[in-house]
Order: sequence, then structure tokens, then C-alpha cells
Amino acid sequence: MKIVKLIYFHIYNSYYKDGNYTNDIPHLTAFGIVGCSVSIILLSAIFSVYQLIFDRRLTTVMVVVPFVISLAYLFYSLMYDAKYKAIYSEFKDSKWDTVVIRILSWSVLVIAFVLIGSYAYIFNQPK
Repeated sequence: MKIVKLIYFHIYNSYYKDGNYTNDIPHLTAFGIVGCSVSIILLSAIFSVYQLIFDRRLTTVMVVVPFVISLAYLFYSLMYDAKYKAIYSEFKDSKWDTVVIRILSWSVLVIAFVLIGSYAYIFNQPK
């Protein structure tokens, strides 16, 4: 979970800018980006394994329910009771607050969106 919090910190900090907001709600924007991306990564792995083992696709309900549960868990872990402030304080000016880690954090998010297209392409090929 610390990795998710670290990714959240870097996305949040890119919008927060040490108190100089670049949008209205940086913690909510960061949650939307990180929550969806992390959920996509986790669920893509689960769905891929399911597809390979059982050779069939999941129903819409079987996709939406785990996604919503994942988002709810991440909301509780990152946002509930202003946890984003504690996350910001924990990582700000630490050894994890570097440009390299920031680039890696954004890379994880890009990978998540590439997974969507890859999953759709790989498992929707005609047989």
C-alpha cells in the first residue's frame, strides 16, 4: 500500500504545488487518476488470469463490482478523514520526493491505461 500512497503523493503534489492549486480540488483529482489506474492494473491481472484459465469473459457485473470495491477501498485508504494530508506530510521532502520517483509514478499510470487497450486487443481477437 505504501507504493500506492507514494504514487498518490506524486500525482497530488503535481496538482497541489505546495499550496498553490492548479485546479480546484487536487486531492480529488489525484484520487480519480490514481484510484482508476491502480484498480485497472489489479483487475486487468485478475481478468487476464480468469480469461486464460476458463477461456471465457467475465460479465459486466463481475467487472463493475470488483472495480467499485477497489475504488471504495482506495478512497478509504487515500481520502477518508483527510488521509491525503498525512500522506503529503509523510513523503514531502523525504528520500522518495525525487524527480526519478515522480517519473516512475507517472509511468505506472501510463501503464494502467495501456493495459486497457492491450487487454481489449488481446482477448477480443476472433477465434
